[in-house]
Amino acid sequence: MNIKKSKGASLIYVLIILSIITIFTVNFIYFLKERSNIAFVKKSIESRISKKYLEKMEEKNGKRILKKGILKNGVVIIINKKEDYFDSSITRDINGNSELTPLLYLRNDENSIGGFHIKEIKNENGNILKIPLQKNRVYKNLEIVYEKEVLKEKIYFKEKIDINRMNALKVSISIISSGFIE
Repeated sequence: MNIKKSKGASLIYVLIILSIITIFTVNFIYFLKERSNIAFVKKSIESRISKKYLEKMEEKNGKRILKKGILKNGVVIIINKKEDYFDSSITRDINGNSELTPLLYLRNDENSIGGFHIKEIKNENGNILKIPLQKNRVYKNLEIVYEKEVLKEKIYFKEKIDINRMNALKVSISIISSGFIE
């Protein structure tokens, strides 16, 4: 009779162990299913963010900085036009003061206030120019493409500019047109 009781008790232990294994297996399968659903949802959300939306947000940031300025090294720097967000960087002059400098005159690894860098510069003949450009030189009909990567999506901003002589020592940059491109 003792043998039958021990067989019944061991059968109960086996059933308990099997139910625990089943619970862990079901929970593990549920965990994997939820994890794959989260990855799928995350991927679909990333793909839903359109390039137009990112461009609109960059435009909005540029306008906000145009209104309020930007704080750099304890000094508020006011930008003069919305294009400065895309085409200018904050640098220090000889006296140590912060100033806006067009990316055209800086090294290729410099970024603008908005995080854009120059992808390419073409002159009116279609020749590609290398930066930095000479500071006191006249250039006509330059086409500059700026690039920024946001959420694995590349955004391009294009400017057409003229660099004209004001006097013997100074040139001015005039923007003919600007905007986002595909």
